[in-house]
Amino acid sequence: MIDVLVIDDDPGIANFIKGLLEKEGIKVATAANGENALKFIDKEDVSVMLIDVRLPDIDGITLMKKAKEKIDAIFILFTAYGTIQDAVSAIKEGADDYIEKPINPTLLTKKIMNYLKFSSIKKLSYPDIVRGKSQVMRILWEKIEKLAPLDVDILIVGETGTGKEIIAREIHNLSKRRNEKFVPVHTAGLPENLFESELFGFKKGAFTGAIKDKKGYVHLAHKGTLFLDEIGDAPSNFQVKLLRFIETKKFFSIGGEEEESVDTRIILATNKDLNEMCKLGKMREDLYYRISKVVLNVPPLRERREDIPLFVDYFIQKFNLDFNKNIKGLEEDCMDLIMNYSWPGNIRELGSVIEQAVIFADDKIRSEHIVLPSENNKDFTKIDREKLVYLLKVYNGNINKIAINTGIERKQIYRLIERYKIEIEEFRK
Repeated sequence: MIDVLVIDDDPGIANFIKGLLEKEGIKVATAANGENALKFIDKEDVSVMLIDVRLPDIDGITLMKKAKEKIDAIFILFTAYGTIQDAVSAIKEGADDYIEKPINPTLLTKKIMNYLKFSSIKKLSYPDIVRGKSQVMRILWEKIEKLAPLDVDILIVGETGTGKEIIAREIHNLSKRRNEKFVPVHTAGLPENLFESELFGFKKGAFTGAIKDKKGYVHLAHKGTLFLDEIGDAPSNFQVKLLRFIETKKFFSIGGEEEESVDTRIILATNKDLNEMCKLGKMREDLYYRISKVVLNVPPLRERREDIPLFVDYFIQKFNLDFNKNIKGLEEDCMDLIMNYSWPGNIRELGSVIEQAVIFADDKIRSEHIVLPSENNKDFTKIDREKLVYLLKVYNGNINKIAINTGIERKQIYRLIERYKIEIEEFRK
């Protein structure tokens, strides 16, 4: 395992970076061109790739795209001083960061150290966090490991915030389709009148505005995995076509005259009681019976309390990195508070609560930093100016993000801004 792979055709720069980072105990390798870099990652796992935008055999952005198909790494591109367009293009194409040449050694070292911390958190999140240590999760993952290679369609059932999409991605990663695309479709977010065209695509001239053919989500998932999240929200007038597609993997694009087919595995998820929806006439029974042949039930957080400390540690590390802080855990009475709460919003809610706590804490998280929903109005109407300014800086003046991530009502935030005479535009970028 190599921490950093430096790709630069200038041996002076490559060796300078190698020596600089190795002084910090970081394992570094170098490559002089894109071809050698791709050969290297075929044989060796890498956490961070530092890529010069301009290489002799391939441009850095193209190299990054090819590398992304092979490894899950952090990608940082070098750009020449003043070439802001290279930096913008790099970020748009999926780079995690960029560094201008001539290189600032202190800045480079700090960024690499932070990204290596983030890389370790990402690796920790799958085996240790998602799987957990609780008995109910061990049983669930035994089922997942048996089902993943079999290529059967699966329905994942669980409350909001229990990690259904993460589990779906892990099933994909454990399957024979792991090297193909995982395509998530959040059905609740698709307008009813666009549902069919988004899923199955359309042909040029199919309707006003259809100026060229467009592929649907099912096309993108060919050979890979199609994840239909919140399937209980699928429009009732589309359920017959959806059932036929799930059964046959065949469909018609809107405006298409020829039937098409794809080779894809389908994983579905819901937080609703689909059986009850059938009784209420909101879901077709034949669709329900078809998708519920193989079901995985994800337990809520309150039924796997042994796993809560794992999530707490993960979120503290994550938000320390996000906000450039160094919170060193939490006080004992604070953990008692967290362990005894019911967590109706599950892992997602826990993450939001820890995010708030990391923002407001200075050294360790204490009980006053843990604000649960029933306490929001009481505590946050008394928020001081300093903390509100800090939130505005963290979220770039985005009131919606502050509301979502802290539980403060938007109208309360605006009242506080008015009370403290804060110019909100100063924080918006």
